Amino acid sequence: KGISYFMPNKHMQWNEIVDSGNPTKSQQVANMIAEVKQKEVRRQGAPSKARRSLTKDEFRHTQEYFKNVETDIKYKYGARAHNNYQYHLIGRLDDCTQLQFESLKVNEAFPTFALKTKLNWSKNVREEADCPWQFIFGSNDSLFCVLISLSLWLEIMLGLP
Repeated sequence: KGISYFMPNKHMQWNEIVDSGNPTKSQQVANMIAEVKQKEVRRQGAPSKARRSLTKDEFRHTQEYFKNVETDIKYKYGARAHNNYQYHLIGRLDDCTQLQFESLKVNEAFPTFALKTKLNWSKNVREEADCPWQFIFGSNDSLFCVLISLSLWLEIMLGLP
């Protein structure tokens, strides 16, 4: 969180004459932030710490591991379903773990081969309009098919005593 998050009266500007108000709103801080942004754009300074995307081969290897090596059904089927769901929606791990039954429905436009879902728990969701319905389609590759993995996981979980 930014420094100004913890400041009382954080909407108040900085008064340089009497040194009062929110110091994060001072011209000196604004200039420093602008200078840092300019150096970031020019790739000056420390190398980027941004994480890279998961490659298709890495994802395939993970799914094959769960399918062929793991014996616990939570991982063999549940983790694969979760990974496919997250990969399909390009979602965050913590958002996709909050899937609720009400957020997974048949897609009326394509009832024979598609579902629709919502990521209600996404960190950027503040209003209903922020989490629209998204389509879920199958894949010709069974390791990547979210429809197969979700249906298999639901079948197993609903069939357990």
